[in-house]
Amino acid sequence: PQSRSPEPQPIVQPQSVSQIQPEQTPEPSVAFEPAPQEVEVEEVQDGDQDVAAFQSMVSSAQAKVAATQNPFLMKQEQNLPVPEEPLPTLELLYHPEKRENFIDREALEQVARLVESKLADYKIKADVVGIYPGPVITRFELDLAPGVKVSRISGLSMDLARALSAMAVRVVEVIPGKPYVGLELPNMSRQTVYLSDVISSPQFEQAKS
Repeated sequence: PQSRSPEPQPIVQPQSVSQIQPEQTPEPSVAFEPAPQEVEVEEVQDGDQDVAAFQSMVSSAQAKVAATQNPFLMKQEQNLPVPEEPLPTLELLYHPEKRENFIDREALEQVARLVESKLADYKIKADVVGIYPGPVITRFELDLAPGVKVSRISGLSMDLARALSAMAVRVVEVIPGKPYVGLELPNMSRQTVYLSDVISSPQFEQAKS
């Protein structure tokens, strides 16, 4: 048998880059419609109704709580009645025996000179112009030299306590009615202060509070 020659294949020419066009996807058509205005108005009205309902609920709850409270704890507009029974007298308190308060003026003057010298060690010029002893502490009033700030003495309270061999030193920066600075030192021997002595003192009786 005779061999058959292969049939010639058609020649396909490649397309150029300029001839190739990308496929275009169709754009979805979206219809934009304005939102109805009635919906927003209804939402605002519903919100107002919710706020009003919540406020009424809170007010009713507060009224119920106020009704169950103790009447003495509630705010009362009317004045309380004046008690007819007399107030208890000071005889119920303990009255100590009369005791003399011995004050060693010379010792206080020595402490005043010591305070001035210790302040001078820290470059602070001050003069002790008043000494007021009490049952627990003694206050020394200082007249500071011009230009000396009170904050310098306040910052040296611990150092002054150590230098004066005291437990603590309290600085009174402002004394009402006086241009001085107070320095309070604890007494070596303390006395007991009784409540009866405080209440029967003229300062307590004449106080406006």
